[in-house]
Amino acid sequence: TDGCGRCIDHLRLSLTDLCNLACQYCSAGRQPAAAGRIDARFAVALVRWLSSRHGVRHVRLTGGEPLLHPQLLETVAALSALGTLEEITLTTNGQALTNYAERLRRAGLTRINISLDTLNPERFARLTRGGSIGPTLRGIEAAVTAELRPVRLNVVVQRGLNDHELCDLAEWGLARGCTVRFLELMPIGPMVDARPGQLVPASEIL
Repeated sequence: TDGCGRCIDHLRLSLTDLCNLACQYCSAGRQPAAAGRIDARFAVALVRWLSSRHGVRHVRLTGGEPLLHPQLLETVAALSALGTLEEITLTTNGQALTNYAERLRRAGLTRINISLDTLNPERFARLTRGGSIGPTLRGIEAAVTAELRPVRLNVVVQRGLNDHELCDLAEWGLARGCTVRFLELMPIGPMVDARPGQLVPASEIL
C-alpha cells in the first residue's frame, strides 16, 4: 500500500533491454554493447514471492522487446501455472508476433498491448529508424485471431509526425475489435529535449 492508500497489485517486469526496432521516443538509436536479459527462473521466483506474500495479481511483461527473450513461452507458462495471478499481459512492437500469438495464448497470456504509431510504411520506417510496418500489422491480425483480447494498440502522438492520423488509426483498430489508446509523448529519456510544440495534450487528442 502506498502513501495515498492505494493497493499496489500490478508488476511491470522487463525481460530484456534488447529490441529489434529503434523508435525515436524510446531509443537513442543504438543497441547496448551487451544487451541484458532477466533469468527466467529468477523472474518466476520473484513473481511467486510477490504474489504470495505481497498481493501482486497482475503482471505485464515488457522489454526492450520481450518477444526476443529466448524463454518467453516457458516464462508465461510458468507464471500461469502459479495460479495466483489474475492477469498476465505483454507489451510488444509486434514485429515477431505472427509466430508467437497463438502459442502465447496457449501458454496462458491473458491479453496484449502492441505499439502502432502510424499506418504509413514510410513514416513507420522513419519513426522506428528502418523498421518495416508489415510484420507489425500481421502481428496485430494474429493477436486478434488468437483472441488475446482485448488487443490494445498504443499510439504515441507527436505533432507534425502522426497527429493527423489519429482518426485513421482509431478506425483501423476499432474495425478489428482492438482498443486504441492514444498516449501523450513524455519528455524523458531520448525525448528529454523535445520541443514543446511536439507535444500533443490528451485534451487535444480527444
